[in-house]
Amino acid sequence: MLGYLEPLSALIFSVMILAERLSPLQIIGAVLILGGAAYGELFRPRRLEH
Repeated sequence: MLGYLEPLSALIFSVMILAERLSPLQIIGAVLILGGAAYGELFRPRRLEH
């Protein structure tokens, strides 16, 4: 799960440090990518172990 913080922190730092402007479409894309990755990590089916 912590691996998903790297692209999120890169996005935040590019806005804060480099003063980049994000369009609404870029924000939606980032939310979809990070949200989909988090969903896949958190809600994948568990394997039964014997």
